[in-house]
Amino acid sequence: MDAVTDAGTAPNVEVESDESSPKRRVTVLLGAGASRPAGLPLTNQLALDLMKSIEEDRHVGTDVKYALNNAYASMVEHATAAGSSPLNAVNVEKLFSAVRLLRRRDTHEAAPFVPSWKPSVERADHHPVTVSDRELLQAIDRGIKGPWTNELVPRIQQIVRAMTQPGDGAIYAQVEAQLLAHAARRLSQVGDVAYLEPLADLARAQVGGLDVTTLNYDTTVEQMCERVGVDVNVGVAGLAAWHGEPFPPRDGAMNLIKVHGSISWTKQKAQEVPGQRRLPADLIVEVPAGENQAPAIVIGDREKLETEGPTLILMRAFEGALDRATQLVVVGYSFGDAHINAVIRDWLNSDPSRSIVVVDPGWEQRSTGLWGDPTNFAEAVNRLADPFDKNGPPRLAVVRLGAESGLTEALGYEPPTNTDSGFGIEWAPTKLRVAFFGSAIENLRIEFVRAYSASHRALKALHVPESGQPPAEAVDVAYLGAGVWTEIDLIWDETNTSRQANLYITGTTPTHHVNQFVDHTFDARPE
Repeated sequence: MDAVTDAGTAPNVEVESDESSPKRRVTVLLGAGASRPAGLPLTNQLALDLMKSIEEDRHVGTDVKYALNNAYASMVEHATAAGSSPLNAVNVEKLFSAVRLLRRRDTHEAAPFVPSWKPSVERADHHPVTVSDRELLQAIDRGIKGPWTNELVPRIQQIVRAMTQPGDGAIYAQVEAQLLAHAARRLSQVGDVAYLEPLADLARAQVGGLDVTTLNYDTTVEQMCERVGVDVNVGVAGLAAWHGEPFPPRDGAMNLIKVHGSISWTKQKAQEVPGQRRLPADLIVEVPAGENQAPAIVIGDREKLETEGPTLILMRAFEGALDRATQLVVVGYSFGDAHINAVIRDWLNSDPSRSIVVVDPGWEQRSTGLWGDPTNFAEAVNRLADPFDKNGPPRLAVVRLGAESGLTEALGYEPPTNTDSGFGIEWAPTKLRVAFFGSAIENLRIEFVRAYSASHRALKALHVPESGQPPAEAVDVAYLGAGVWTEIDLIWDETNTSRQANLYITGTTPTHHVNQFVDHTFDARPE
Protein backbone atom coordinates (compact mmCIF):
# COMPACT_ATOMS: atom_id res chain seq x y z
CA MET A 1 0.00 0.00 0.00
CA ASP A 2 1.24 3.48 -0.81
CA ALA A 3 1.52 6.05 1.95
CA VAL A 4 -0.51 9.22 1.28
CA THR A 5 0.00 12.65 2.84
CA ASP A 6 -0.41 16.36 2.12
CA ALA A 7 2.83 18.25 2.56
CA GLY A 8 1.57 21.67 1.53
CA THR A 9 2.48 23.40 4.82
CA ALA A 10 4.15 26.68 4.02
CA PRO A 11 7.61 27.55 5.32
CA ASN A 12 8.37 30.48 7.57
CA VAL A 13 8.47 33.76 5.70
CA GLU A 14 11.65 34.92 7.44
CA VAL A 15 14.36 35.84 4.93
CA GLU A 16 17.73 34.44 5.89
CA SER A 17 20.99 36.18 5.12
CA ASP A 18 23.69 34.05 3.51
CA GLU A 19 26.94 35.90 2.91
CA SER A 20 28.11 33.27 0.40
CA SER A 21 25.26 34.03 -2.04
CA PRO A 22 23.33 37.12 -3.17
CA LYS A 23 20.86 38.20 -0.51
CA ARG A 24 17.28 37.31 -1.31
CA ARG A 25 14.93 40.28 -1.19
CA VAL A 26 11.22 40.03 -1.85
CA THR A 27 8.90 42.71 -3.17
CA VAL A 28 5.16 42.31 -3.70
CA LEU A 29 2.66 43.40 -6.38
CA LEU A 30 -1.06 43.31 -5.53
CA GLY A 31 -3.90 43.26 -8.05
CA ALA A 32 -7.67 43.29 -7.59
CA GLY A 33 -7.75 39.61 -6.62
CA ALA A 34 -5.68 40.40 -3.52
CA SER A 35 -8.57 42.45 -2.08
CA ARG A 36 -11.33 40.04 -2.98
CA PRO A 37 -11.09 38.02 0.28
CA ALA A 38 -11.82 41.28 2.13
CA GLY A 39 -15.19 41.44 0.40
CA LEU A 40 -14.24 43.86 -2.37
CA PRO A 41 -15.40 43.29 -5.96
CA LEU A 42 -13.39 42.64 -9.09
CA THR A 43 -13.66 45.07 -12.00
CA ASN A 44 -16.81 43.68 -13.66
CA GLN A 45 -18.69 43.38 -10.39
CA LEU A 46 -17.56 46.85 -9.31
CA ALA A 47 -19.16 48.32 -12.44
CA LEU A 48 -22.46 46.61 -11.57
CA ASP A 49 -22.19 47.74 -7.94
CA LEU A 50 -21.71 51.36 -9.01
CA MET A 51 -24.68 51.20 -11.39
CA LYS A 52 -26.90 49.91 -8.60
CA SER A 53 -25.57 52.33 -6.00
CA ILE A 54 -26.14 55.39 -8.19
CA GLU A 55 -29.58 54.19 -9.28
CA GLU A 56 -30.63 53.85 -5.61
CA ASP A 57 -29.13 57.19 -4.54
CA ARG A 58 -32.04 59.63 -4.29
CA HIS A 59 -29.61 62.56 -4.22
CA VAL A 60 -28.47 61.83 -7.79
CA GLY A 61 -30.52 63.62 -10.44
CA THR A 62 -32.57 61.75 -13.02
CA ASP A 63 -30.58 63.36 -15.84
CA VAL A 64 -27.33 61.91 -14.47
CA LYS A 65 -28.93 58.49 -14.09
CA TYR A 66 -30.27 58.65 -17.64
CA ALA A 67 -26.85 59.52 -19.07
CA LEU A 68 -25.13 56.74 -17.11
CA ASN A 69 -27.75 54.11 -17.90
CA ASN A 70 -27.66 55.03 -21.58
CA ALA A 71 -23.86 54.73 -21.71
CA TYR A 72 -23.86 51.39 -19.88
CA ALA A 73 -26.67 49.95 -22.00
CA SER A 74 -24.93 51.01 -25.22
CA MET A 75 -21.73 49.27 -24.13
CA VAL A 76 -23.60 46.08 -23.30
CA GLU A 77 -25.44 46.21 -26.63
CA HIS A 78 -22.18 46.67 -28.53
CA ALA A 79 -20.45 43.80 -26.73
CA THR A 80 -23.33 41.34 -27.00
CA ALA A 81 -23.69 42.07 -30.72
CA ALA A 82 -20.24 40.52 -31.09
CA GLY A 83 -21.25 37.47 -29.07
CA SER A 84 -19.89 38.50 -25.66
CA SER A 85 -21.70 37.71 -22.46
CA PRO A 86 -23.73 40.66 -21.11
CA LEU A 87 -22.51 39.75 -17.62
CA ASN A 88 -18.89 40.47 -18.60
CA ALA A 89 -19.51 43.19 -21.17
CA VAL A 90 -18.52 46.17 -19.01
CA ASN A 91 -15.82 46.48 -16.39
CA VAL A 92 -15.24 49.57 -14.30
CA GLU A 93 -12.16 50.62 -16.31
CA LYS A 94 -14.11 50.63 -19.59
CA LEU A 95 -17.05 52.39 -17.97
CA PHE A 96 -14.91 55.30 -16.75
CA SER A 97 -13.10 55.54 -20.09
CA ALA A 98 -16.40 55.64 -21.98
CA VAL A 99 -17.85 58.37 -19.75
CA ARG A 100 -14.70 60.48 -20.13
CA LEU A 101 -14.76 60.05 -23.90
CA LEU A 102 -18.38 61.24 -24.03
CA ARG A 103 -17.49 64.15 -21.79
CA ARG A 104 -14.76 65.31 -24.17
CA ARG A 105 -16.18 64.02 -27.43
CA ASP A 106 -16.16 67.45 -29.08
CA THR A 107 -12.39 67.82 -28.56
CA HIS A 108 -11.41 64.15 -28.94
CA GLU A 109 -8.84 63.45 -31.65
CA ALA A 110 -11.37 61.21 -33.41
CA ALA A 111 -14.04 63.96 -33.48
CA PRO A 112 -13.29 65.03 -37.09
CA PHE A 113 -14.10 61.51 -38.23
CA VAL A 114 -17.36 61.08 -36.33
CA PRO A 115 -20.16 62.77 -38.29
CA SER A 116 -22.68 62.32 -35.48
CA TRP A 117 -23.18 60.66 -32.12
CA LYS A 118 -26.16 58.58 -31.08
CA PRO A 119 -29.18 60.83 -30.53
CA SER A 120 -29.54 59.43 -27.00
CA VAL A 121 -26.03 60.71 -26.18
CA GLU A 122 -26.94 64.22 -27.27
CA ARG A 123 -30.29 64.00 -25.54
CA ALA A 124 -28.58 63.08 -22.28
CA ASP A 125 -26.21 66.03 -22.68
CA HIS A 126 -29.05 68.57 -22.98
CA HIS A 127 -28.20 69.02 -26.61
CA PRO A 128 -30.86 66.93 -28.37
CA VAL A 129 -31.48 66.55 -32.07
CA THR A 130 -34.72 68.52 -31.93
CA VAL A 131 -36.13 67.21 -35.19
CA SER A 132 -37.69 63.77 -35.00
CA ASP A 133 -37.70 61.37 -37.92
CA ARG A 134 -41.45 61.84 -38.32
CA GLU A 135 -41.20 65.64 -38.45
CA LEU A 136 -38.45 65.44 -41.05
CA LEU A 137 -40.42 63.06 -43.28
CA GLN A 138 -43.47 65.30 -43.07
CA ALA A 139 -41.39 68.35 -44.02
CA ILE A 140 -39.86 66.51 -46.99
CA ASP A 141 -43.27 65.30 -48.16
CA ARG A 142 -44.79 68.76 -47.93
CA GLY A 143 -41.78 70.29 -49.67
CA ILE A 144 -42.12 67.89 -52.61
CA LYS A 145 -45.87 68.23 -52.96
CA GLY A 146 -46.20 71.95 -52.50
CA PRO A 147 -44.48 75.30 -52.08
CA TRP A 148 -43.50 74.73 -48.43
CA THR A 149 -39.71 74.52 -48.95
CA ASN A 150 -39.29 77.24 -46.33
CA GLU A 151 -40.39 74.62 -43.81
CA LEU A 152 -37.91 71.99 -44.99
CA VAL A 153 -34.73 74.10 -44.95
CA PRO A 154 -34.86 75.03 -41.23
CA ARG A 155 -35.41 71.40 -40.33
CA ILE A 156 -32.32 70.34 -42.26
CA GLN A 157 -30.32 73.18 -40.73
CA GLN A 158 -31.30 72.06 -37.25
CA ILE A 159 -30.10 68.53 -38.00
CA VAL A 160 -26.80 69.74 -39.46
CA ARG A 161 -26.10 71.92 -36.42
CA ALA A 162 -26.82 69.03 -34.08
CA MET A 163 -24.54 66.74 -36.07
CA THR A 164 -21.61 69.17 -36.23
CA GLN A 165 -21.89 70.73 -32.77
CA PRO A 166 -22.09 68.06 -30.05
CA GLY A 167 -22.99 69.00 -26.49
CA ASP A 168 -20.40 70.39 -24.12
CA GLY A 169 -20.20 67.16 -22.08
CA ALA A 170 -21.35 68.79 -18.84
CA ILE A 171 -23.71 65.95 -17.92
CA TYR A 172 -20.96 63.36 -18.37
CA ALA A 173 -18.69 65.37 -16.06
CA GLN A 174 -21.42 64.96 -13.43
CA VAL A 175 -21.65 61.24 -14.20
CA GLU A 176 -17.90 60.83 -13.71
CA ALA A 177 -18.03 62.72 -10.41
CA GLN A 178 -20.79 60.41 -9.14
CA LEU A 179 -18.91 57.31 -10.26
CA LEU A 180 -15.81 58.45 -8.38
CA ALA A 181 -17.70 59.25 -5.18
CA HIS A 182 -19.63 55.97 -5.23
CA ALA A 183 -16.46 54.00 -6.02
CA ALA A 184 -14.77 55.46 -2.94
CA ARG A 185 -17.81 54.57 -0.85
CA ARG A 186 -18.02 50.98 -2.16
CA LEU A 187 -14.30 50.27 -1.84
CA SER A 188 -14.24 51.58 1.73
CA GLN A 189 -16.54 48.72 2.78
CA VAL A 190 -13.72 46.40 3.81
CA GLY A 191 -14.15 43.11 5.66
CA ASP A 192 -11.59 41.06 7.57
CA VAL A 193 -8.01 41.78 6.44
CA ALA A 194 -6.19 39.28 8.68
CA TYR A 195 -5.23 37.19 5.64
CA LEU A 196 -2.80 39.96 4.64
CA GLU A 197 -0.79 39.69 7.87
CA PRO A 198 2.01 37.61 6.25
CA LEU A 199 2.98 40.88 4.52
CA ALA A 200 3.52 42.46 7.94
CA ASP A 201 5.52 39.42 9.07
CA LEU A 202 7.85 39.80 6.12
CA ALA A 203 8.15 43.56 6.68
CA ARG A 204 9.42 42.81 10.18
CA ALA A 205 11.77 39.99 9.12
CA GLN A 206 13.35 41.38 5.96
CA VAL A 207 16.25 43.80 6.15
CA GLY A 208 15.03 47.18 4.90
CA GLY A 209 11.39 46.25 5.44
CA LEU A 210 9.01 45.37 2.60
CA ASP A 211 8.02 47.27 -0.54
CA VAL A 212 4.44 46.51 -1.61
CA THR A 213 3.15 47.95 -4.87
CA THR A 214 -0.62 47.85 -5.29
CA LEU A 215 -2.80 48.53 -8.31
CA ASN A 216 -5.81 48.77 -6.02
CA TYR A 217 -7.46 51.91 -4.67
CA ASP A 218 -8.71 50.43 -1.38
CA THR A 219 -7.13 50.62 2.07
CA THR A 220 -6.99 46.92 2.98
CA VAL A 221 -3.21 46.91 3.47
CA GLU A 222 -3.23 50.10 5.55
CA GLN A 223 -5.96 48.67 7.79
CA MET A 224 -4.03 45.43 8.26
CA CYS A 225 -0.84 47.30 9.20
CA GLU A 226 -2.71 49.45 11.71
CA ARG A 227 -4.22 46.32 13.21
CA VAL A 228 -0.88 44.57 13.77
CA GLY A 229 1.19 47.65 14.59
CA VAL A 230 3.46 47.85 11.53
CA ASP A 231 4.37 51.31 10.29
CA VAL A 232 3.21 51.81 6.69
CA ASN A 233 4.37 54.65 4.45
CA VAL A 234 2.11 55.54 1.51
CA GLY A 235 4.43 58.34 0.41
CA VAL A 236 1.98 61.22 0.71
CA ALA A 237 4.45 63.42 2.61
CA GLY A 238 7.12 62.80 -0.01
CA LEU A 239 4.69 63.38 -2.86
CA ALA A 240 3.64 66.68 -1.32
CA ALA A 241 7.27 67.81 -1.31
CA TRP A 242 7.73 66.78 -4.95
CA HIS A 243 11.35 65.88 -4.37
CA GLY A 244 13.52 63.28 -2.69
CA GLU A 245 12.75 59.61 -2.24
CA PRO A 246 9.16 59.10 -1.03
CA PHE A 247 9.78 55.42 -0.18
CA PRO A 248 13.15 54.86 1.55
CA PRO A 249 13.73 51.31 2.86
CA ARG A 250 13.24 51.05 6.63
CA ASP A 251 13.70 48.02 8.88
CA GLY A 252 10.45 46.69 10.32
CA ALA A 253 8.27 48.94 8.15
CA MET A 254 6.32 48.73 4.92
CA ASN A 255 6.33 51.00 1.88
CA LEU A 256 2.97 50.91 0.13
CA ILE A 257 3.26 52.25 -3.42
CA LYS A 258 -0.27 52.95 -4.71
CA VAL A 259 0.53 53.57 -8.36
CA HIS A 260 -3.11 54.14 -9.36
CA GLY A 261 -3.97 56.33 -6.39
CA SER A 262 -6.18 55.75 -3.38
CA ILE A 263 -9.74 56.29 -2.23
CA SER A 264 -8.21 58.01 0.82
CA TRP A 265 -6.41 60.61 -1.32
CA THR A 266 -7.76 63.80 -2.81
CA LYS A 267 -6.20 66.72 -4.65
CA GLN A 268 -5.68 70.10 -3.07
CA LYS A 269 -4.23 73.28 -4.51
CA ALA A 270 -0.70 73.89 -3.29
CA GLN A 271 -0.31 76.83 -0.96
CA GLU A 272 1.88 79.73 -1.96
CA VAL A 273 5.26 79.86 -0.24
CA PRO A 274 6.30 83.36 0.84
CA GLY A 275 9.40 84.51 -0.99
CA GLN A 276 9.17 81.78 -3.66
CA ARG A 277 7.73 81.89 -7.15
CA ARG A 278 6.10 78.59 -8.05
CA LEU A 279 3.87 77.31 -10.81
CA PRO A 280 0.34 76.25 -9.85
CA ALA A 281 0.16 72.59 -8.83
CA ASP A 282 -2.08 70.09 -7.06
CA LEU A 283 -0.93 68.25 -3.97
CA ILE A 284 -2.14 64.90 -2.65
CA VAL A 285 -3.63 64.91 0.85
CA GLU A 286 -5.22 62.11 2.89
CA VAL A 287 -8.89 62.14 3.89
CA PRO A 288 -11.26 59.48 5.32
CA ALA A 289 -11.94 57.04 2.49
CA GLY A 290 -15.68 56.64 3.10
CA GLU A 291 -16.26 60.40 3.04
CA ASN A 292 -14.12 61.20 0.01
CA GLN A 293 -16.23 62.75 -2.74
CA ALA A 294 -13.31 63.30 -5.13
CA PRO A 295 -10.77 60.48 -4.74
CA ALA A 296 -7.46 60.93 -6.50
CA ILE A 297 -7.44 57.66 -8.42
CA VAL A 298 -6.27 56.80 -11.91
CA ILE A 299 -9.03 54.67 -13.37
CA GLY A 300 -9.85 53.85 -16.96
CA ASP A 301 -8.31 51.94 -19.85
CA ARG A 302 -6.47 54.95 -21.30
CA GLU A 303 -5.58 56.98 -18.22
CA LYS A 304 -3.08 54.74 -16.41
CA LEU A 305 -0.05 56.86 -17.34
CA GLU A 306 -1.51 60.33 -17.12
CA THR A 307 1.10 62.97 -16.35
CA GLU A 308 -1.12 65.07 -14.09
CA GLY A 309 -0.56 64.08 -10.48
CA PRO A 310 1.86 61.64 -8.87
CA THR A 311 1.43 58.71 -11.27
CA LEU A 312 4.86 58.94 -12.90
CA ILE A 313 6.59 59.41 -9.53
CA LEU A 314 4.81 56.32 -8.21
CA MET A 315 5.77 54.30 -11.29
CA ARG A 316 9.41 55.24 -10.71
CA ALA A 317 9.00 54.11 -7.10
CA PHE A 318 7.68 50.76 -8.36
CA GLU A 319 10.74 50.42 -10.58
CA GLY A 320 12.95 51.26 -7.61
CA ALA A 321 11.27 48.62 -5.45
CA LEU A 322 11.92 46.03 -8.16
CA ASP A 323 15.55 47.10 -8.56
CA ARG A 324 16.11 46.43 -4.84
CA ALA A 325 14.55 42.96 -5.10
CA THR A 326 15.57 39.54 -6.35
CA GLN A 327 12.06 38.09 -6.25
CA LEU A 328 8.63 39.48 -7.12
CA VAL A 329 5.51 37.96 -5.56
CA VAL A 330 2.39 38.76 -7.64
CA VAL A 331 -0.98 38.35 -5.92
CA GLY A 332 -4.32 38.67 -7.69
CA TYR A 333 -3.03 40.43 -10.80
CA SER A 334 -4.13 39.18 -14.23
CA PHE A 335 -1.28 40.89 -16.15
CA GLY A 336 -3.73 43.14 -17.94
CA ASP A 337 -1.92 46.49 -17.63
CA ALA A 338 0.64 46.99 -20.39
CA HIS A 339 2.64 49.63 -18.51
CA ILE A 340 3.01 47.37 -15.45
CA ASN A 341 3.92 44.39 -17.63
CA ALA A 342 6.63 46.38 -19.39
CA VAL A 343 8.32 47.21 -16.07
CA ILE A 344 8.16 43.56 -14.94
CA ARG A 345 9.54 42.37 -18.28
CA ASP A 346 12.50 44.76 -18.19
CA TRP A 347 13.25 43.84 -14.57
CA LEU A 348 13.25 40.10 -15.31
CA ASN A 349 15.31 40.44 -18.48
CA SER A 350 18.00 42.57 -16.86
CA ASP A 351 19.12 39.84 -14.42
CA PRO A 352 18.68 36.08 -14.99
CA SER A 353 18.81 35.39 -11.25
CA ARG A 354 15.55 37.26 -10.65
CA SER A 355 12.37 35.24 -10.23
CA ILE A 356 8.63 35.69 -9.91
CA VAL A 357 5.97 33.92 -7.83
CA VAL A 358 2.32 34.15 -8.92
CA VAL A 359 -0.57 33.54 -6.52
CA ASP A 360 -3.57 32.77 -8.70
CA PRO A 361 -6.09 29.90 -8.41
CA GLY A 362 -7.04 30.38 -12.07
CA TRP A 363 -3.53 30.61 -13.48
CA GLU A 364 -3.85 27.59 -15.75
CA GLN A 365 -6.76 29.13 -17.67
CA ARG A 366 -5.30 32.63 -17.67
CA SER A 367 -1.86 31.65 -18.94
CA THR A 368 -2.81 29.27 -21.75
CA GLY A 369 -3.19 30.51 -25.28
CA LEU A 370 -1.51 30.74 -28.62
CA TRP A 371 2.21 30.06 -28.17
CA GLY A 372 4.09 33.30 -28.55
CA ASP A 373 0.95 35.46 -28.57
CA PRO A 374 2.37 38.94 -27.82
CA THR A 375 -0.94 40.09 -26.35
CA ASN A 376 -0.95 37.39 -23.65
CA PHE A 377 1.75 38.45 -21.22
CA ALA A 378 0.67 35.79 -18.72
CA GLU A 379 1.38 33.10 -21.31
CA ALA A 380 4.87 34.52 -21.85
CA VAL A 381 5.51 34.59 -18.09
CA ASN A 382 4.24 31.04 -17.79
CA ARG A 383 7.05 29.76 -19.99
CA LEU A 384 9.51 30.75 -17.27
CA ALA A 385 8.21 27.75 -15.30
CA ASP A 386 9.08 25.20 -17.99
CA PRO A 387 11.12 22.55 -16.12
CA PHE A 388 12.59 21.26 -19.39
CA ASP A 389 14.11 24.53 -20.56
CA LYS A 390 17.88 24.00 -20.68
CA ASN A 391 18.70 27.71 -20.42
CA GLY A 392 18.58 27.62 -16.64
CA PRO A 393 16.42 26.72 -13.66
CA PRO A 394 12.74 27.75 -13.60
CA ARG A 395 12.19 31.42 -12.80
CA LEU A 396 8.46 31.23 -12.15
CA ALA A 397 6.64 29.56 -9.28
CA VAL A 398 2.84 29.30 -9.32
CA VAL A 399 0.77 28.98 -6.15
CA ARG A 400 -2.68 27.92 -7.35
CA LEU A 401 -4.48 29.30 -4.34
CA GLY A 402 -6.27 32.52 -3.46
CA ALA A 403 -4.63 35.32 -1.52
CA GLU A 404 -6.28 34.23 1.72
CA SER A 405 -4.56 30.82 1.67
CA GLY A 406 -1.57 31.18 -0.68
CA LEU A 407 0.19 34.32 0.55
CA THR A 408 2.38 32.69 3.20
CA GLU A 409 3.51 29.98 0.81
CA ALA A 410 4.38 32.50 -1.89
CA LEU A 411 6.34 34.80 0.43
CA GLY A 412 8.32 31.85 1.77
CA TYR A 413 9.24 30.42 -1.61
CA GLU A 414 12.97 30.30 -2.32
CA PRO A 415 13.91 29.90 -5.99
CA PRO A 416 16.24 27.11 -7.10
CA THR A 417 19.86 27.83 -7.88
CA ASN A 418 20.71 24.66 -9.81
CA THR A 419 18.00 22.05 -10.16
CA ASP A 420 17.41 19.37 -12.78
CA SER A 421 13.94 19.38 -14.34
CA GLY A 422 12.65 21.52 -11.51
CA PHE A 423 13.25 19.02 -8.71
CA GLY A 424 15.43 19.66 -5.68
CA ILE A 425 16.84 16.56 -3.98
CA GLU A 426 18.72 16.35 -0.69
CA TRP A 427 20.07 13.01 0.58
CA ALA A 428 20.93 11.81 4.06
CA PRO A 429 21.63 8.20 5.13
CA THR A 430 18.13 7.77 6.58
CA LYS A 431 16.28 10.69 5.01
CA LEU A 432 15.34 12.03 1.59
CA ARG A 433 14.13 15.62 1.11
CA VAL A 434 12.28 16.49 -2.11
CA ALA A 435 11.02 19.84 -3.43
CA PHE A 436 9.78 21.05 -6.77
CA PHE A 437 10.84 24.49 -7.96
CA GLY A 438 8.79 26.31 -10.55
CA SER A 439 5.26 25.81 -9.29
CA ALA A 440 3.19 23.80 -6.88
CA ILE A 441 3.02 20.14 -7.80
CA GLU A 442 0.16 17.69 -7.35
CA ASN A 443 -0.01 13.89 -7.24
CA LEU A 444 3.67 13.64 -6.42
CA ARG A 445 4.79 10.01 -6.32
CA ILE A 446 8.16 8.79 -5.10
CA GLU A 447 8.96 5.12 -5.57
CA PHE A 448 12.14 3.14 -5.40
CA VAL A 449 13.25 1.27 -8.49
CA ARG A 450 13.85 -2.44 -8.16
CA ALA A 451 17.38 -3.18 -9.29
CA TYR A 452 18.23 -5.78 -11.88
CA SER A 453 19.92 -8.00 -9.29
CA ALA A 454 19.30 -8.79 -5.64
CA SER A 455 22.72 -7.45 -4.68
CA HIS A 456 21.63 -3.92 -5.71
CA ARG A 457 18.26 -3.91 -3.93
CA ALA A 458 19.47 -1.72 -1.08
CA LEU A 459 16.19 0.04 -0.19
CA LYS A 460 13.46 -1.92 1.50
CA ALA A 461 10.73 0.74 1.83
CA LEU A 462 9.88 4.44 2.00
CA HIS A 463 7.88 6.14 4.73
CA VAL A 464 6.36 9.58 5.26
CA PRO A 465 6.75 10.60 8.92
CA GLU A 466 3.53 11.17 10.87
CA SER A 467 1.41 10.09 7.90
CA GLY A 468 -0.25 7.22 9.76
CA GLN A 469 0.57 4.97 6.82
CA PRO A 470 2.90 1.94 6.96
CA PRO A 471 6.19 1.89 5.02
CA ALA A 472 5.73 1.07 1.34
CA GLU A 473 7.61 0.82 -1.93
CA ALA A 474 6.05 4.11 -3.04
CA VAL A 475 4.64 7.17 -1.28
CA ASP A 476 2.18 9.73 -2.64
CA VAL A 477 2.07 13.41 -1.72
CA ALA A 478 -1.28 14.94 -2.69
CA TYR A 479 -0.03 18.52 -2.92
CA LEU A 480 3.38 20.14 -2.48
CA GLY A 481 3.71 23.91 -2.56
CA ALA A 482 6.26 25.58 -4.81
CA GLY A 483 9.69 25.26 -3.21
CA VAL A 484 8.30 23.46 -0.15
CA TRP A 485 10.34 20.48 0.99
CA THR A 486 8.79 17.15 1.99
CA GLU A 487 10.75 14.59 3.99
CA ILE A 488 10.79 10.83 3.35
CA ASP A 489 12.30 8.14 5.60
CA LEU A 490 14.61 5.67 3.82
CA ILE A 491 14.33 2.14 5.19
CA TRP A 492 17.25 -0.05 4.19
CA ASP A 493 17.42 -3.78 3.62
CA GLU A 494 19.64 -4.88 6.48
CA THR A 495 20.66 -8.06 4.61
CA ASN A 496 22.12 -6.10 1.69
CA THR A 497 25.39 -4.20 1.79
CA SER A 498 24.78 -2.03 -1.28
CA ARG A 499 25.06 1.74 -0.80
CA GLN A 500 23.04 2.58 -3.92
CA ALA A 501 19.54 4.14 -3.84
CA ASN A 502 17.46 4.48 -7.04
CA LEU A 503 14.17 6.41 -7.14
CA TYR A 504 11.59 7.46 -9.72
CA ILE A 505 9.67 10.70 -9.05
CA THR A 506 6.58 11.89 -10.95
CA GLY A 507 3.99 14.61 -10.55
CA THR A 508 1.76 17.15 -12.30
CA THR A 509 2.30 20.92 -12.48
CA PRO A 510 -0.13 23.49 -13.94
CA THR A 511 1.57 23.10 -17.32
CA HIS A 512 3.45 19.79 -17.42
CA HIS A 513 3.64 16.21 -16.30
CA VAL A 514 7.11 15.88 -14.82
CA ASN A 515 9.20 12.81 -14.06
CA GLN A 516 12.75 12.13 -13.06
CA PHE A 517 15.01 9.20 -12.16
CA VAL A 518 17.37 9.96 -9.30
CA ASP A 519 20.10 7.82 -7.83
CA HIS A 520 22.63 8.28 -5.10
CA THR A 521 25.56 6.32 -3.73
CA PHE A 522 26.20 6.83 -0.03
CA ASP A 523 29.69 6.87 1.40
CA ALA A 524 28.51 4.59 4.15
CA ARG A 525 25.33 2.78 5.11
CA PRO A 526 23.54 4.04 8.22
CA GLU A 527 24.19 2.20 11.45
